[in-house]
Amino acid sequence: MSKHLESVYHNLLNGKLPRSLSWSEAVELVELLGEVQPHGDDEFVFRVGGQRVFFKRPHTHDLGLEEVSRLRKFLKEARSSSQVEEPAHPEMDFRAVAP
Repeated sequence: MSKHLESVYHNLLNGKLPRSLSWSEAVELVELLGEVQPHGDDEFVFRVGGQRVFFKRPHTHDLGLEEVSRLRKFLKEARSSSQVEEPAHPEMDFRAVAP
């Protein structure tokens, strides 16, 4: 994983919300932790561990603040989920990230 995505991930979980987060970065990050599947025209299912959430592809390049906040909540719930067995990509073991 790139240093940039690692930094974005840690900021989403533990720091300030990123000022900007592109759709492609969000998708790439979730794919490292779990999976992203298309669902309809512009909607996608993000799955990490036992958690899933639907996101619509934004009309702009970046996610809005509300969507970034939703992504943070989703990732935190996935991290704390007891259903999480193994990460899709071991180098992204989000269980090892301090709360």
